Amino acid sequence: FTRLDVERSWLGHCRGDYVRVMAGPAFSSGRRVCGDELPAPMRLRGDSFRVDFHSDAVNHGAGFELAFSCKGDPATPAPTPVPAPCTDKVRADGAAFHISAGRRFSCAYFEERTEDRCARFGGGKYAVDGVTAQEACCACGGGSA
Repeated sequence: FTRLDVERSWLGHCRGDYVRVMAGPAFSSGRRVCGDELPAPMRLRGDSFRVDFHSDAVNHGAGFELAFSCKGDPATPAPTPVPAPCTDKVRADGAAFHISAGRRFSCAYFEERTEDRCARFGGGKYAVDGVTAQEACCACGGGSA
Protein backbone atom coordinates (compact mmCIF):
# COMPACT_ATOMS: atom_id res chain seq x y z
CA PHE A 1 0.00 0.00 0.00
CA THR A 2 1.23 3.51 -0.76
CA ARG A 3 -1.70 5.32 0.89
CA LEU A 4 -4.36 4.07 3.31
CA ASP A 5 -7.22 5.96 4.91
CA VAL A 6 -10.32 3.84 5.50
CA GLU A 7 -12.50 3.43 8.60
CA ARG A 8 -10.45 2.47 11.61
CA SER A 9 -10.65 -0.96 13.11
CA TRP A 10 -12.51 -1.46 16.36
CA LEU A 11 -10.76 -4.10 18.46
CA GLY A 12 -8.55 -5.10 15.50
CA HIS A 13 -11.26 -6.77 13.43
CA CYS A 14 -11.68 -4.42 10.40
CA ARG A 15 -15.46 -4.92 10.40
CA GLY A 16 -16.67 -1.63 8.85
CA ASP A 17 -14.59 -0.51 5.89
CA TYR A 18 -11.61 -2.55 4.79
CA VAL A 19 -9.46 -3.61 1.86
CA ARG A 20 -8.90 -7.33 1.44
CA VAL A 21 -6.01 -8.67 -0.64
CA MET A 22 -6.32 -12.29 -1.79
CA ALA A 23 -4.17 -14.60 -3.91
CA GLY A 24 -4.72 -17.89 -5.64
CA PRO A 25 -7.37 -19.31 -7.92
CA ALA A 26 -10.18 -19.59 -5.34
CA PHE A 27 -9.72 -16.21 -3.58
CA SER A 28 -11.36 -17.79 -0.56
CA SER A 29 -9.35 -15.98 2.11
CA GLY A 30 -7.12 -12.97 2.41
CA ARG A 31 -5.70 -10.30 4.63
CA ARG A 32 -7.97 -7.41 5.70
CA VAL A 33 -6.41 -3.96 6.06
CA CYS A 34 -8.10 -0.90 7.58
CA GLY A 35 -7.32 2.37 9.38
CA ASP A 36 -4.62 4.78 8.28
CA GLU A 37 -1.37 3.00 9.15
CA LEU A 38 0.39 1.48 6.15
CA PRO A 39 0.89 -2.27 6.55
CA ALA A 40 4.19 -3.95 5.80
CA PRO A 41 4.66 -4.88 2.14
CA MET A 42 2.82 -8.07 1.18
CA ARG A 43 4.25 -10.91 -0.87
CA LEU A 44 1.68 -12.97 -2.69
CA ARG A 45 2.35 -16.25 -4.44
CA GLY A 46 0.46 -17.59 -7.40
CA ASP A 47 -0.47 -16.43 -10.84
CA SER A 48 -3.38 -14.20 -9.84
CA PHE A 49 -4.57 -11.95 -7.04
CA ARG A 50 -7.64 -9.89 -6.20
CA VAL A 51 -8.25 -6.70 -4.21
CA ASP A 52 -11.72 -6.13 -2.70
CA PHE A 53 -12.90 -2.97 -0.97
CA HIS A 54 -15.78 -3.28 1.50
CA SER A 55 -17.67 -0.35 2.98
CA ASP A 56 -20.52 -0.27 5.48
CA ALA A 57 -21.32 3.33 4.31
CA VAL A 58 -21.25 4.70 7.89
CA ASN A 59 -17.83 6.28 8.43
CA HIS A 60 -15.37 6.87 5.68
CA GLY A 61 -11.85 8.02 4.87
CA ALA A 62 -10.02 9.22 1.77
CA GLY A 63 -9.53 5.68 0.43
CA PHE A 64 -6.46 3.70 -0.47
CA GLU A 65 -3.80 3.38 -3.11
CA LEU A 66 -1.53 0.48 -3.83
CA ALA A 67 1.20 -0.49 -6.22
CA PHE A 68 2.34 -3.93 -7.25
CA SER A 69 5.05 -5.63 -9.23
CA CYS A 70 5.38 -9.15 -10.58
CA LYS A 71 8.51 -11.21 -10.33
CA GLY A 72 9.25 -14.67 -11.61
CA ASP A 73 9.23 -17.39 -9.01
CA PRO A 74 12.62 -19.14 -8.85
CA ALA A 75 10.79 -22.34 -7.91
CA THR A 76 8.84 -22.30 -11.17
CA PRO A 77 10.22 -25.02 -13.42
CA ALA A 78 11.47 -24.14 -16.87
CA PRO A 79 9.05 -24.92 -19.69
CA THR A 80 9.26 -28.46 -20.99
CA PRO A 81 11.02 -28.47 -24.35
CA VAL A 82 9.00 -29.69 -27.29
CA PRO A 83 10.52 -32.94 -28.53
CA ALA A 84 11.92 -32.99 -32.03
CA PRO A 85 9.79 -34.89 -34.52
CA CYS A 86 10.72 -38.52 -34.87
CA THR A 87 11.29 -40.24 -38.20
CA ASP A 88 11.19 -43.99 -38.66
CA LYS A 89 14.50 -45.35 -39.89
CA VAL A 90 14.74 -46.93 -43.31
CA ARG A 91 16.71 -49.98 -44.36
CA ALA A 92 20.19 -49.74 -45.84
CA ASP A 93 18.75 -50.07 -49.36
CA GLY A 94 16.40 -47.12 -48.72
CA ALA A 95 13.24 -49.24 -48.42
CA ALA A 96 10.84 -48.84 -45.49
CA PHE A 97 11.77 -50.88 -42.43
CA HIS A 98 9.82 -54.03 -41.65
CA ILE A 99 10.47 -56.96 -39.34
CA SER A 100 11.49 -60.40 -40.59
CA ALA A 101 7.89 -61.64 -40.48
CA GLY A 102 7.16 -59.76 -43.72
CA ARG A 103 6.68 -56.36 -45.40
CA ARG A 104 3.24 -55.80 -43.90
CA PHE A 105 4.92 -55.63 -40.46
CA SER A 106 6.37 -52.16 -41.03
CA CYS A 107 6.61 -49.32 -38.54
CA ALA A 108 3.00 -48.42 -39.42
CA TYR A 109 1.97 -51.85 -38.10
CA PHE A 110 3.52 -51.01 -34.73
CA GLU A 111 1.75 -47.63 -34.54
CA GLU A 112 -1.67 -49.32 -34.51
CA ARG A 113 -1.23 -51.11 -31.18
CA THR A 114 2.07 -49.92 -29.82
CA GLU A 115 2.01 -51.45 -26.34
CA ASP A 116 1.64 -55.13 -27.15
CA ARG A 117 3.17 -55.22 -30.65
CA CYS A 118 6.43 -53.48 -29.72
CA ALA A 119 6.89 -55.78 -26.72
CA ARG A 120 6.03 -58.97 -28.60
CA PHE A 121 7.54 -58.40 -32.04
CA GLY A 122 9.89 -55.43 -31.71
CA GLY A 123 12.90 -57.26 -30.31
CA GLY A 124 15.90 -59.16 -31.68
CA LYS A 125 14.04 -62.29 -32.78
CA TYR A 126 12.43 -60.33 -35.65
CA ALA A 127 15.44 -58.15 -36.58
CA VAL A 128 16.23 -57.43 -40.22
CA ASP A 129 19.89 -56.70 -41.05
CA GLY A 130 20.55 -56.54 -37.29
CA VAL A 131 17.97 -53.77 -36.72
CA THR A 132 14.85 -54.26 -34.59
CA ALA A 133 11.55 -52.39 -34.58
CA GLN A 134 12.51 -51.06 -31.14
CA GLU A 135 15.48 -49.38 -32.84
CA ALA A 136 13.88 -48.40 -36.18
CA CYS A 137 10.29 -47.39 -35.35
CA CYS A 138 9.29 -44.23 -33.48
CA ALA A 139 6.22 -46.05 -32.12
CA CYS A 140 8.53 -48.46 -30.31
CA GLY A 141 10.91 -45.82 -28.96
CA GLY A 142 13.40 -45.99 -31.84
CA GLY A 143 13.65 -43.97 -35.03
CA SER A 144 15.64 -40.78 -35.33
CA ALA A 145 14.96 -37.26 -34.17
